[in-house]
This record gives sequence, C-alpha cells and structure tokens, in this order.
Amino acid sequence: MRPPLICTLICLLGAGRAPAAGAASASPGAASRLDWTFTTSAGYDTYIQRFPLAGVDTTETISEFDLVATAEARTAGRARHRWRLRPELSFGTELLREGFEAGWQYRPDSVATVLRCDASWHGRQYRRGTGYSLSSDLREARAETRATLSPRGGGAFEARLTGWRLRYATPSTLELDHDELGGGVYWKSGHDAERYFTLGARLARRAYPDSAAIDRTVAGLTGELDTAVLTGTGVRLFWRSERRSIRDETARPSAWSHWATAAWLVPVGAGRIETDLQGEVWRYDTETSAWFDSWRLAGTLLYHGGGEAGWGWLAGPAVERFAAGPDSPETFNQAGLRIGAEASLLTLGGACTVELGRRDYTFTPPPEPLSSVPLPGLDTLDLYSDFTYWAIWLSASWSVTGRLALDLSANWQPEQHAEAADDAAVAFASARIIWRW
Repeated sequence: MRPPLICTLICLLGAGRAPAAGAASASPGAASRLDWTFTTSAGYDTYIQRFPLAGVDTTETISEFDLVATAEARTAGRARHRWRLRPELSFGTELLREGFEAGWQYRPDSVATVLRCDASWHGRQYRRGTGYSLSSDLREARAETRATLSPRGGGAFEARLTGWRLRYATPSTLELDHDELGGGVYWKSGHDAERYFTLGARLARRAYPDSAAIDRTVAGLTGELDTAVLTGTGVRLFWRSERRSIRDETARPSAWSHWATAAWLVPVGAGRIETDLQGEVWRYDTETSAWFDSWRLAGTLLYHGGGEAGWGWLAGPAVERFAAGPDSPETFNQAGLRIGAEASLLTLGGACTVELGRRDYTFTPPPEPLSSVPLPGLDTLDLYSDFTYWAIWLSASWSVTGRLALDLSANWQPEQHAEAADDAAVAFASARIIWRW
C-alpha cells in the first residue's frame, strides 16, 4: 500500500505552487487556484513508564526520532468549489507512517456550504526490533459526505453518510479488523447563526470479519450548544447517548452509554471563571467481570487571571468520582489543586500547569472466613491502593524566524501509594524542529 501513496505525494509536490487555469477572484464564477504550503519537521519523542510487575519494579521506555514531510493545498479566495489536499510521510526509528486527506466543498454563493465530502487514509508499519509490543501494522480509511439544506440563516437541516475501514496485518484480541457504515440526520446552526448548535440522530452498523459474534448496531442521539464562540464567555454543552446492540450477547453484552460535558465561562474582574463538568455512564444488559455498570463525574473550577503584557495564570480545584458498583475495587474519590501560568511574548510562548491531589479507593474487601488459608504471595487482594499524585504539563514554542520554529512539550505524573510497592510514574517528552517552506 505504500508505493501508490508515495507516488501520489511526489506528483502533488511536483505540482508546486503552479496555479490552475485562471486566477483567484472574489467572483463565485471565476476559476480558482490551489495555494500550496510545505512543511518538514524533525522530532524526538520519548515515553517512560515505571510500574510494579510481580513484585518487581519495572521501567519501560520507548523513544523515537522521526522526519516528517507534509504538503497542504487549499483553494484560494472565494469559490464555488473548494478543495483541500494534505499528503504526509513520516520516517521514524520505530515506525513508518503515511497519510492522505482530501476534502471538497460546494458553495453555490461561494460562502455557505451545501455539499461536503471528506476522505482520509492512514497507514503505519513497525520497524524490526521496535520497542513496541502487542501491536500490528495497519491501514485505515475513512469517508464522510454531508448534504445541507438551506445553509443560510439561523438553522439548517443536514444529512450525513460515513464509512470506516480498519485492517491490521496481524489481527489480535485487542486489534480487530472492522468495517462500519452509518448515517445520520441533524438540525444545526446555519451559516448566519450567532451561536453554534447541533441536534441529531445517528445509526451505524459495524462488522468484525474475524469475530462476527461481536458485530454491533449503534443507534444514538447527540446535541451540542456553544454560545462562547465569538465572545469567549457563555456556555458550552455537549451530550451523546448510544445504544450498542451486540450480535451475540454471550460474547459481549449490549449496553447503553451516555457522555456529557458542560462548561460555563464568566468574566470576573480582569479575568474569568471557567467551570467545567464531565460525566460518563455505562449500563450493560448483563454485568460480567469485564463489563460492568459504572459512572464517572469530574469537574474543575478555575480562575483565569492576568492577560496583560502576554502573561496569564490559573488556579482552582479539580475533583473526580468514579463508581463501579458496591463490589468493585475500582471505585474512588479524587481531589486536587491545579495551578498554572502561561506567557506569549513576540516569538516565544509557553505554559506550565501543575496539579497536586489525592485518590482514595472506597472499596472495603469482605472479611475472609476463619477457615480460609491464604495462598503464598497473596496475603492481600488489594489491587488498588490510595495514592497522592502529581501531574505536571509543560509546553513551549519559539518562532526562531518566519519559517523556522521549535516546539517542546512534556508531561510527568508520579504516584506515591499507601503501599510503597504500588508506586508508579508516567512521563512523556517531545521536541520538534519545524521548517515551513
């Protein structure tokens, strides 16, 4: 699958910045050209995880150096037909990756879209001796078509048709080939609406060629509202509910799932208060050890201050509750304090956020019968011990010149458990040099 994509990229790059017939114009009937941009980057990523395994501290490290070449073309100016092309190649010490994205929009008045088609293809191949395990090469293709009725005005009706195909070189229990075809109808904000909203229903069928027992039909409802798009203050709401009907209930139970988020941005003094709440609920027709009812609720209450001379800061609590039934050891309460600072100064920008918190598991194992005899090495069955955690996120960018930039990011999350043998930590760091032609 790789050679055809490489040939496509070479052909596209060979086209350079040469315009199509005619010149770009504000007139909808005029011919238009594609404006090309080219980007090359070199980066280094490393992932480190420390965890206890069979009573022995284990550290896993995966690092990769890669070179990425990207080209992107967009229709210039206003036009009835708008195109977007984006081929990308990545050569890494661990992985080879290829990707191609294409999009087309039809705008009769050169402003509001009535028909839109998007497609993408992505592939990856692991090099021999890679540090990754239990993973396979893959090829993935997606496509979506949207047709909009009366896009001008406050509201519009939209119909969508989607397709998804995923293939692994070596399928496994956790990496299964599948095909999905679905569609939906939506009532959404029109091009001239002052706020963004969507309300719709979706139906899809997913088939697993190697595991037909878990073929599923998914029916769902979704809604979204954003009144803070233009002003930066207001509410942002999202909700989605789905019913997953599995072909063979003995292989995996059918389930209801619900997701919701709510954010409220309120100006206060020189800054603003941002309240964010996230919720997730799972309800299975039949509960098992692997598939069980649960719900999660998480939220933050942050004050964002500063803003003068390119500086800003934030502070506030972050809490989370996960409940998986009275007999599950995974149920926990978590609370922390989050603080951060950010800066944007001419060619330099960066941010740092730190959270310090505590997670307490609420499950109490039942007392063992007096006649029971503990097994050697299994004196306790506490799979989850309470812990104090740190979470640190760092990011920085430097525009060295108009074409050359440097991006850095890092994350570190250590856990100090009540049982010292359970201590764990995860760290990630990335550095990338970017050149825009």
